[in-house]
Amino acid sequence: MKNTILQVRDLSIVYDTPFGMTHATAGVTFDVKRGESISLVGESGSGKSTVGLAIAMALPPNARIVNGSILYGDVDLLRLEEDERRRYSGREISAVFQDPLATLNPLFTIGEQMTDVLMSNLGLSKEEAFKRAKEFLKKVGLTDPERILRSFPHELSGGMLQRVNIAIATSTKPKILVADEPTTMLDVISQAQILELFEELKRDLDLALLFITHNLGVASKIADRIIVMYAGTIVEDGPVDDVLSKPLHPYTVGLLDCVPRIHVKEKRLKSIPGFPPDLSRPINGCPFADRCNEASDVCRKTKPELIEVVPGRRVACFKYKR
Repeated sequence: MKNTILQVRDLSIVYDTPFGMTHATAGVTFDVKRGESISLVGESGSGKSTVGLAIAMALPPNARIVNGSILYGDVDLLRLEEDERRRYSGREISAVFQDPLATLNPLFTIGEQMTDVLMSNLGLSKEEAFKRAKEFLKKVGLTDPERILRSFPHELSGGMLQRVNIAIATSTKPKILVADEPTTMLDVISQAQILELFEELKRDLDLALLFITHNLGVASKIADRIIVMYAGTIVEDGPVDDVLSKPLHPYTVGLLDCVPRIHVKEKRLKSIPGFPPDLSRPINGCPFADRCNEASDVCRKTKPELIEVVPGRRVACFKYKR
């Protein structure tokens, strides 16, 4: 426990919408160790981005915490007042999001935006902030930092913009970095380069990295550990090699079975039959039961607990016992 930097406990979040309430997460519990890289994986609507936003203290106004805590040391990030939150958001915990252009203000130069972050979060002078900004632009592989600092967001490519966002997020030297689908909008070559960059920064800055993705291939390259989410709950958690080579939960098995393999000829791509449950309604049993070919009556009536079946591996399925 002494290496644990973040503890998420029984996290339940709902979104209030014009059409009613949506249960985004239900009882999510996991720890993050110092310097560890965790991938949260799952399909759209699984709750993985909501967990990331909660940790980054960036939930939208219509999100409501129903239960749970996120402990950074002995501080519950969910209970902080606005002025207290500023001491942690962007300084101790930073985030990089999916769309690099949407993250930046089109009316200000990169230099103005980077120095503003550094001056407000770290109390640096303008001169010190420019020096730190140039240092981190170089660190993320942008070889002409002076030109980048003078540029407006629309003058840079998508890959360059994402590097700028990573530089902004890491320039405060946070302890935890949340990366929510940061490679989704990039081409394959840029994706590979950005993944290598995250690895370098994690090592150089001793970052704990929470990498959110729907792509198991990406997760396999970046993560020490994989947490699989489905319908707002964790269904499996374990070391990346173990989860990918010997998945325990039927949903994880289904996800891996859907990954195309170039050495296997298939007439059609595989998919998991059925649809995710309606999260505006209570789910009594296992949320995956209606799509699972191994489901029994107990699966449809009772929700399985997330249990540790062997050291370091957790699964929520009645097939397994403690």
